[in-house]
Amino acid sequence: MIVAIMQPYFFPYIGYFQLMQVVDTFVFFDDVQYIDRGWVNRNRIPLDDKSAWLTMPVRNASRSLPINQREYLLDEGVRTIKRKLQTVYRTMDVSESFRTHQHSA
Repeated sequence: MIVAIMQPYFFPYIGYFQLMQVVDTFVFFDDVQYIDRGWVNRNRIPLDDKSAWLTMPVRNASRSLPINQREYLLDEGVRTIKRKLQTVYRTMDVSESFRTHQHSA
């Protein structure tokens, strides 16, 4: 039996999903200390030949409070992330057929 154990990532990279696919059991290791400026609640996306941060805000709490007990500020975060993704989508070089497909889905 092959087991993989990873901390949760916000918008995980493709290798995270590839790992999930090749193991028998995948464990989200979320009862460990939250890391400030880590990847649990944020990630980078391309924007105008640079990168932009997508961040889900987290309520301030004790450093010892584990990942799975953190309070994520969803209302604020979802609005901000949605606006940033719309900006990225508008600036990307995407074919017209892809845009049409996305709007019909």
